[in-house]
Amino acid sequence: MKFKQEEKIQFQDTLSVVLIIKNEASYLAEWIEYHKIVGVTKFYIYDNESTDNIKDVLRHYDDDVVYKYWPGRGQQISAYNDALKNYKLKTKWMAFIDTDEFLVPVQHETIVDVINEIKPKYGLGASWVNYGNSGHLTRTPGLTIKRFTRRAPLDHPKNLMVKSIINPRAAFMFAVHNGCFLGFRSSIDENGRRIAGFNLKPSIEKIRVNHYFTKSYEEFLNKKKRGDVETPDGKFNKSFDEGNTNDLYDDIMLKYVPEIKLRLEQKGLLTR
Repeated sequence: MKFKQEEKIQFQDTLSVVLIIKNEASYLAEWIEYHKIVGVTKFYIYDNESTDNIKDVLRHYDDDVVYKYWPGRGQQISAYNDALKNYKLKTKWMAFIDTDEFLVPVQHETIVDVINEIKPKYGLGASWVNYGNSGHLTRTPGLTIKRFTRRAPLDHPKNLMVKSIINPRAAFMFAVHNGCFLGFRSSIDENGRRIAGFNLKPSIEKIRVNHYFTKSYEEFLNKKKRGDVETPDGKFNKSFDEGNTNDLYDDIMLKYVPEIKLRLEQKGLLTR
């Protein structure tokens, strides 16, 4: 497909998000409501053998969600590429993130506004901002974005990775952190620099991905029990200490809390 023909496509959605999930329903409604606020209009959700109440949550989002049951170990890339294959003509831009990751427009109201300013042709890589447990050992009531407000400094190694928003018609496959494009095409960062799945000079002036890697210590242990949708053996081998970064206070997300709580209350989904 020639990119000059793209303006002729009538996309159902400007920005969609692809997610593979396993037993994280208790975080899902907050994650969906937040991303709806910042401009996501479709969620392609791949359920990797969840045994919790994910369907009870998703019934509140019938118009927003395409749900697929996707069993097996190590299925993250497989699910991503299924979305790339089947929905690339339905959405102008496609992001690939997890439930512990929140795409944040820093200066604009929506992610689409950021994309329109930067004007990537193939993809936009947004740098991780890694959050620690903010001193919480157990899961406390409240939203994730309110409970955790301490993060790593920008030059921390955990912040070198990016998550990508891509033009799905430009990629022949998707890895965990970036699209794979033909020829010498690549994603760019917010400053127009070519990047792949990492950025040695992370920048978060326009867009970032808040990565709530550990949450509380209790939640981290539960994360290890759930396993990893990426690894072939399903094991989650990362350590709490490597991601428990609490150096800086950062309250960029607190402005979204009242609206998200209101939306969840209206749906009867405001839980602990």
